[in-house]
Order: sequence, then C-alpha cells, then structure tokens
Amino acid sequence: MRAFILGALATGLLAAAPVAASADTIVEDFTIPVAAGTSNGSFVSDPFPGFDPSLGTLTDVIETLAQSLTWIPGFTVNDASPAVLTVSLHSPISVSQTFTASTSEPQRLTLVLNAEASSIGSGSQKAVLSTRENSGFGRLSRTRLEGTMTYVYTPFPSSIVDPPSGGAFPVPPEGGAVPELSTWAMMLVGFASLGYASKRRKPARA
Repeated sequence: MRAFILGALATGLLAAAPVAASADTIVEDFTIPVAAGTSNGSFVSDPFPGFDPSLGTLTDVIETLAQSLTWIPGFTVNDASPAVLTVSLHSPISVSQTFTASTSEPQRLTLVLNAEASSIGSGSQKAVLSTRENSGFGRLSRTRLEGTMTYVYTPFPSSIVDPPSGGAFPVPPEGGAVPELSTWAMMLVGFASLGYASKRRKPARA
C-alpha cells in the first residue's frame, strides 16, 4: 500500500516537471547602398546588432542576398582577355560570385549570395559587399542591395522567479509547461492516501 502511494506521488511530480524549450529563429534585415563608380571597392551597410547570447545557444547562421545590379565591364591591358568581376559578401561569413564579360556592354547581374556558418560572434556587425574586377576600369550602377541574416538558436529554459511584493503570482512564461488537471488530481489522491495511512497507524486509546 505504501509503495503504491509513493509511486503515485512520484508520477504526479514528474508529470508536473517543465518541458525544455524548442529551437527558434531570429531574422534581421540589412541594406547595402552601392554608389555608381569603379568596381574596385567596398560598400558597407548600416550596422545591425547581431545575435544576443543571453537568448540561448546559437546553432546556425544563414546569410542571404538575392538581387540584381548593372555592371559596365572595363578592358584588360591588351584588350584580349575578358573582364572578370568578383562580388563578395562578408559578415560574418564570406560568399562570392564571379561574372565574366567579353565586351564593354552593360551587363545585368543577378546576385545569389547564400552562406551558412555554424557559429558567429555576438558583437555588432556590418554587412560588407566588396567588388573586384581584373581590368580595374569597370563600373557599377547606383543601386540598393538588401539581404537577411537568420540566426537559429535554442532558447535557454526559463526559470521561475519569486512572486513580486503585493501578493501577485508571476505569469507562467509563454510556452511554459502547466500541469494538467489529471496531474493535480493524482497528487491530491497521493496526499490523501498518505494521510489516511498515517491515521490508521495510530494506536487505539485504552
């Protein structure tokens, strides 16, 4: 009988234990203004904050930029080799794309820059777009490139804090586990059984 009561009580307590939080994501936008001019240079976007390590454990970072710009190629020294343009995106990971043109006619380029990394620093960062052409005389059109940085992380489990002064109890965190009615009923039955068993063990009065 005692073993049954203890087992029921333990089952109720285990069922009321909080459940670990699931994975989550944060997506941040960034913008890179590209001024018209030489294709040899770097373009820095407005700073964006980056991942906050107090939110949890970072598991992945995905950087994406998929847009178009216009490139007017230059010429090599002997005008024999085609112009080659390399466009790279850095922060916090690097990814590049290479384009080749045999004439000086304007070229409409489609940038598809996707990169993935397993870890990243938590400080503030900037998205840097660098371009390099082997002729050194090419030009880019004035444009505005926009991309996203996606942080995949596992949130830290929330902890229960003491009730504030005034008698109000804290509201359970969003997504937190709340014991079901059946759990409460099982715990009450266990406590009642313990009380009944202890009452039966009292010796009879003379």
